[in-house]
Amino acid sequence: MVNLLNMAFILAQMRHNQWKSEAEIEEIQDKKLRALASYASEYSPFYRRLLEKKSIGGLEDLESLPLTRKEDLQEQPKSFVSTRYDLNELEPVDTSGFTGQPRRTYLTPSDAECRLALEYRHMVEAGVKPRDVHAHVAHYEFKPRFIQKFGLFRHYYLSMFDDETENLLKLKGLKPDILSAYPSTLASFARMNLSMDLDISLKTVFSYGEGISSSMRNTIKGSFGCSVRNIYGAAEVNWIAWECEKGSMHVNSDFMIAEIVDEHGNPMKKGEKGELALTPLWARGAPLLRYTVGDRASLGSTCSCGRGLQVLKSIEGRDYGAIKLPSGKVISATMLTLLDDLLCFRTYQIIQEKEGLFVFRFVPMKGNGPQPEDMAEVERRIKRGCLGEEVKVEFEQVDSIRKGRTGKLETVITKVRH
Repeated sequence: MVNLLNMAFILAQMRHNQWKSEAEIEEIQDKKLRALASYASEYSPFYRRLLEKKSIGGLEDLESLPLTRKEDLQEQPKSFVSTRYDLNELEPVDTSGFTGQPRRTYLTPSDAECRLALEYRHMVEAGVKPRDVHAHVAHYEFKPRFIQKFGLFRHYYLSMFDDETENLLKLKGLKPDILSAYPSTLASFARMNLSMDLDISLKTVFSYGEGISSSMRNTIKGSFGCSVRNIYGAAEVNWIAWECEKGSMHVNSDFMIAEIVDEHGNPMKKGEKGELALTPLWARGAPLLRYTVGDRASLGSTCSCGRGLQVLKSIEGRDYGAIKLPSGKVISATMLTLLDDLLCFRTYQIIQEKEGLFVFRFVPMKGNGPQPEDMAEVERRIKRGCLGEEVKVEFEQVDSIRKGRTGKLETVITKVRH
């Protein structure tokens, strides 16, 4: 169970740390990295092997360590788990999004407290108050948190698979201060709010999971009369960066190291675009060092807001495209790809051959391939993502799936013109 006092203390640390200089934050990173590397070399079987002949004395030694790839975590997840704990003592976390490569990691109670503090950090920095009502349009329902029994940080869940008009009317009834959803969902809500004269107003909107364009941002602002804050994360490492009042995407640098590297793991200069490698300095259930999330980005200069946290720029890899349904309705491809908790697939890809036909192409996990009930679940979720329209799902097992021109797996490919 999360200790709320510990979580509040961590959050207070974060709020204090962000105003330190870049050099001071690097000192924090250096100290935490030494502790993490020592811990990983003793308790993580995966890193025990890697660190056997290497000594990570601080930040200057990190680049000598090989990159940890998604495939490493996917193929041998338990080798990352700390032997200091019994597996039953840890909380499993599955990737919940759109990667096409299901993975699982594990949390200690202290890890869970850090993750919760990271979540509240971007909310508090955006001006969210403890008594504000927060509506979240998502593909899964949130478990009520103990803190909500006191009327603090109240969350209401709306299913992204429900009818958009119904969800919008629910929002009007809830009168939330805060709304979180994918940018495509937010933009659709914003347009409907105007066309239906619902007059829904909000204090702050958080967008995540997809890229947000300037036109989307302007539509959302204009409709709801609110500020729009983008947040960026990955299930394995939690929240990575958040948008400040000046529009910069700040990395949680006091609790995470972000590197921009080439394909060989060599650091790139500030402003140069490359692969994003992350080291969550708080992780103890399943430590990760130089973990590549599959996105490309660059590091920017210090923000005028005065925070010493790193600035992340030009994030690529979050554009999932759109799907045209038989009725002519166009939806975000993210509606179809919520399959990453099905760990029987090593890799998968969804191809829309025509409006009503989808092919689920997959590579099975060795020794733990899909069963008939898994295939039925894939079909059910894809059809649910198509909002109940009549579509057919076919399956194709392959030995491998080619990555796109950028080196990233294209989880959804459509051959249908919009």
